[in-house]
Amino acid sequence: MDDNVYLGLWTNWSRGPIFGPTLTLQRDSGNLLIAFTASFIGFVAARFWKILCLGFHRYWSTSKPQHTIYHQRQVILRNSSAPEAGLLSFLRLLWAWRRSLRTKNFFIVALLAFVALCSLAGFTVAGGFSSSISTAVGDEVLLNGDNCGIVAPLANLDTATIQDAQANTRVTSEQVNDALSYATQCYGNSSQLGDMECNKFIVSQIETAVDDKAGCPFDDSICRSTGANIRLDTGYMDSNDHLGLNAPEDERFALRYVMECAPLKTEGYTSTTNFSNRTWVRYHYGDVASGSSDNVTSRGATILDGKPYGDSWTPIPELSVSDGDPTLVFLSGNGVQFIQAMDDGWYQVTTPGGTVRDTGGSGSASTYVPNEAALPMGCVERWQWCNSAYPRETGCGPLASGYDAMFGAAPLFNLTVADFDASRPVSPNETGNRFIWPILIFWGYPSILPAMLKHLGARSLESQTRLSDGIQWPLPDNQWHVDVKRWFSTILSSIQASFVDTALGNSNPEFDQYVLPPLTDKERGLCSNQKIHSSGYTSFSMFGLCFTFVTGALIIAISFLLEPAIALLYHWLGYKPYAALEWNTNTNLQLHRFAHEELGLVEWRECTREVPTTHPDVYLAPLDITDRKHPVLSRGPLKQ
Repeated sequence: MDDNVYLGLWTNWSRGPIFGPTLTLQRDSGNLLIAFTASFIGFVAARFWKILCLGFHRYWSTSKPQHTIYHQRQVILRNSSAPEAGLLSFLRLLWAWRRSLRTKNFFIVALLAFVALCSLAGFTVAGGFSSSISTAVGDEVLLNGDNCGIVAPLANLDTATIQDAQANTRVTSEQVNDALSYATQCYGNSSQLGDMECNKFIVSQIETAVDDKAGCPFDDSICRSTGANIRLDTGYMDSNDHLGLNAPEDERFALRYVMECAPLKTEGYTSTTNFSNRTWVRYHYGDVASGSSDNVTSRGATILDGKPYGDSWTPIPELSVSDGDPTLVFLSGNGVQFIQAMDDGWYQVTTPGGTVRDTGGSGSASTYVPNEAALPMGCVERWQWCNSAYPRETGCGPLASGYDAMFGAAPLFNLTVADFDASRPVSPNETGNRFIWPILIFWGYPSILPAMLKHLGARSLESQTRLSDGIQWPLPDNQWHVDVKRWFSTILSSIQASFVDTALGNSNPEFDQYVLPPLTDKERGLCSNQKIHSSGYTSFSMFGLCFTFVTGALIIAISFLLEPAIALLYHWLGYKPYAALEWNTNTNLQLHRFAHEELGLVEWRECTREVPTTHPDVYLAPLDITDRKHPVLSRGPLKQ
């Protein structure tokens, strides 16, 4: 994924139009920008301190005779280059005058030391937090979508070939297995959420509301329990916040997914027949495919306009639902022996089987086998699509089967059912394409229960992790709930991956012929607005960068312009002449001039500027160190 990241400026709509503008750079370039920002803040700190020093110096400037500490304080204000230098100088001054604690000037110096400390601390923290311009944004980046496309070998069923079916099996199997792997590692396991593999999607996992005391999703007469079933509901998954499709709120959609499952009764729904000296059990739940070597067999029904559609399974009346897609799942033993009896609703295993020896061979344990040839469970899937440009209460289609949810939401996106008739539908309006492209991704990916179970079979069961050499080791009492949650999280993982994989596009040349590319500007825009997490890049808040550099540049500009402005006020208007001249003459070089000028041996020029000068051939007095405890300038003749 890292090879398909967009570099440059983009807007992360999760942060809004003001804080959302984001700059994404390579990690090395990002580190350089962070380092430069920290250095810039250090320079701004020095210039800000210069502004404070100028203000304090002028505020306390007076022509009245003052104590020594006043003049030393003014010299420090004029010549300290940074808050840390000023703080150190003021502390030294306080220590030197520690016997004069009660004087006014002492308290002023203490105040200035405190201001210097606050300034130093503030800008040090600001420099340290300069990296938060990046870390506050996180590691969200945008995929460029250059290779965007949906791999759909069976997109055109009318002309599909055996080769297409084989390609579809390979593609779907890989997608489902990847989804299972991600769900196993990253869903419901908080210890793994810090793993890099769990941070690739915009959210590590989609939160789900679980009701493990749900009613029967079918007619109560066919469920083994009417109050111990399971219902899982994602709530409204925002296309931006949960699926990573970067867009302002009025251009988003929301998707809701609900699954309800319940073990089914077998009494009155089975019959037996003898064939080839074997007893066969037939289950009468509708037109169900027979025969399977796997532990899990399933058949799903497609509901359109509230009725079964196509050649899919047609359930019996007790299992008929008009507002969802039902799926029938059978759990069969196939020779598996359970080390302990269990009766959790779906795992009906109380029939004695045989015995197994322990690993040491010194003893044995009784085993159990399923009570029936196959243990049935029914599930219902429901979907709901919403246009986030509308209020939630008026902007959502029905919570219904896959087809009915899609068609029911179509008017919210300026579409009609007829707009979906083409094998590759394209809407004449931008709003419609904002819905059609996600729909194509949804149907092009194995994000429904029958497709997931078809390719995973028994591996979809969490109980498989405790199966070894045909022995099923102890399972919790609610094992079937755990299994259903695993199915649900696998489907959610598939939904998350579907949008990212579409933006990344096909990476296998064998499947190039099966790629459905975006056909409109809006579809291409969705492709190039897929967000992911990536540690290989650094994203910066443009608001943070602009605030830092604009504010810093303003402080720098003020610090350099303030002195010339004050000088102009003095020269043109004669404004506060003593304060202006004291500021100028408190520089190191002007104080140096004072010391030599008192000897009366040299004529000085530019005596009101920062740098006074003499004639180039003039020599200044050296130190007289006759008294090494009190060195002074020599008053003797000046010779080279």
